[in-house]
Amino acid sequence: MLFTIIKETLRGKTLPRTLMNLALKRYTKKKPLQGSTLDLGSKSDKMSYNRFIERTQNCKITYTDINPKSKDVKKLDIEKKFPIKEGTYDNIICFNTLEHIYNYKNAIEESARIIKKGGLFIGTTPFLIMYHADPNDYFRYTHTALKKIFSSAGFEKIKIRPLGIGIFSTGLYNFTMLSPRLIRPILVIGLVLLDKLLNLITRKRHTGKTYTLTYFFVFRKK
Repeated sequence: MLFTIIKETLRGKTLPRTLMNLALKRYTKKKPLQGSTLDLGSKSDKMSYNRFIERTQNCKITYTDINPKSKDVKKLDIEKKFPIKEGTYDNIICFNTLEHIYNYKNAIEESARIIKKGGLFIGTTPFLIMYHADPNDYFRYTHTALKKIFSSAGFEKIKIRPLGIGIFSTGLYNFTMLSPRLIRPILVIGLVLLDKLLNLITRKRHTGKTYTLTYFFVFRKK
């Protein structure tokens, strides 16, 4: 994990993004993404998570965004009714998008409508991170909120995993992004090691469950 954090930090990726990508890789390594998949809010087909997703040969991802950055991305406003037939997709993926959606209820209910029975909704949403408008930034969801929102739309929980390492890396990682790129890995790894040391010398473990940077979750359509 430390090697990946160093490499991704040099690429300019934040710690929450790296932890998200690692969680996605671990999950899809056991259960590769397959079939027709809709990507909500992807901006581009070159997003970093595409380097980490394990997928089968029959996996076809349709990328969408309200403001597409490439010709391979279709325009879709997920705050409105999706112009997609019911039961079209095997899976939906949605990374770091829900916090930018004011009408999140529509986004989840429409996802439930167009996904096949037994299909997976795989996503992430940040928690303890700075305000980041894209074009707006509305919400931070807890694990209990995610479970209730998706359950109300007809999904069942498979996994909700809080991603974080501890109080130092969660509280100070934004500071590391202000430093020169070559220095960032040193600072990030230093914060991670401080978190590990804190866990060794205190009885209470200060982990991602308490200091959550982002949530990785998987729900299945009933």
